Amino acid sequence: MDPQVMSTRLKLVGVQGIVHLDGNVNDELGKLYGRLFGSLTRIPDIRRPYRTVGYWHFVQDQVRLYFAGVEVDAFERFRWDTRSGLAPWDLGETTWAIWREANGEEGSVTRSGSCWDWMLNSAYRYDARYIGDFEVYYWKTLGREPQSAFHEVWIPVVEKRARR
Repeated sequence: MDPQVMSTRLKLVGVQGIVHLDGNVNDELGKLYGRLFGSLTRIPDIRRPYRTVGYWHFVQDQVRLYFAGVEVDAFERFRWDTRSGLAPWDLGETTWAIWREANGEEGSVTRSGSCWDWMLNSAYRYDARYIGDFEVYYWKTLGREPQSAFHEVWIPVVEKRARR
């Protein structure tokens, strides 16, 4: 399945932590998202429709740094919250290859290799500014009621350059 390719600038406010893949991943992610959702009242300018973005950064074989954030329209009114670990992240203008993935089947797009196979035969290559991939969830009620049974996998890409 070919992805949707789109360019956008993401502004996020969120929390980060270490996730051990050989442990209870759902519990560790649940704690991170619990910190985020428990801090929503301290995050101004949350974008609507509600969208959360999770980022997996590869550290070691079974260890990932995970950032859980909510998209915001602006940072001007946001103040760092060291007690909750809230921090802003402006990803800048980025082009994304986007696949839909069923909730509960996180990682199936990247583990199956379909995204990497597509990239080999497309006009795009992986954007090396990032060392991981992103998962994007849409919410009816932020942190409580998802919009659908699907989320999206966002892989950062750049156009391949012609070889000389």
